[in-house]
Amino acid sequence: MKWTDILKKWWQQQQAFLPELRAQAARYAPIDQASLLPERVMEESRPIFVLSTGRAGTQYLTELLNELPGLQAVHEPQPELLYASRWAYEHRGKTEMLEAAFLAARYEFIRNAHLNGLRYVETNNRLCFLADGIAKAFPKARFIHLVRHPEAFIRSGLQRKWYSDAHLTDEGRIQPPEELGLTYTSERIAWLWNETNSSIASFGQRVGSERYFQVRSEDLFEDIKANRSLFSFMDEAYPGDERIRRAQNQPRNQSKKAISSQPLEGQWKERLSFARSKGYTL
Repeated sequence: MKWTDILKKWWQQQQAFLPELRAQAARYAPIDQASLLPERVMEESRPIFVLSTGRAGTQYLTELLNELPGLQAVHEPQPELLYASRWAYEHRGKTEMLEAAFLAARYEFIRNAHLNGLRYVETNNRLCFLADGIAKAFPKARFIHLVRHPEAFIRSGLQRKWYSDAHLTDEGRIQPPEELGLTYTSERIAWLWNETNSSIASFGQRVGSERYFQVRSEDLFEDIKANRSLFSFMDEAYPGDERIRRAQNQPRNQSKKAISSQPLEGQWKERLSFARSKGYTL
């Protein structure tokens, strides 16, 4: 991380310090029927969760939505839910367990936003396999499914040495079944892309179009109409075409190293049935 990035983050934390102290004091002020607060928070809150594979434009959405009044957008708050994401995948179908795991990690975030009159937004790809539990706990929650072109995602993952077992993030990465015989890392990342997006889309079918919205990240970065549709789904005031264009033109979270354009190894295209259904050219 560059020194300028460190100083920027430090300054942002300093700016948030006193407001957070005031908000904390307000939270512990007398409250009417505090024992019933969890039920009210879960019934009344309308949080938004952006589900994706990661590396799909979530930083763009976080920065854009955080500028809007009435929203509190966070990207990857603590706890990170690294292993919890993989655990949720391995225990999918056990909705009550997933609900309990999510509430343990995020209830207080959503409660605090609710008490401050804010709508909580989280753009964390590690929530994907917890989505059924989230939907059960918060019946008014809405979910945005952000999809990025698989080849760009695979190349990004290769550059970051995913599935090398050399970095902490691999503890939370879902693992392809051994019987698939995936030899190359590009094949494993392709499987990850397909499995994650297919799982999110299946979740979307379960909760219905009133709560689920799918959009390609390329369209968010290039198409004004896609952004308008997104804000309409969220039931939030559209900030205007000019503001969206400024956000689209601002580089963010880019790799410092050039991503290789060499042909990818293995039969990675065979793992991307979801990509073909979305009209991506491979």
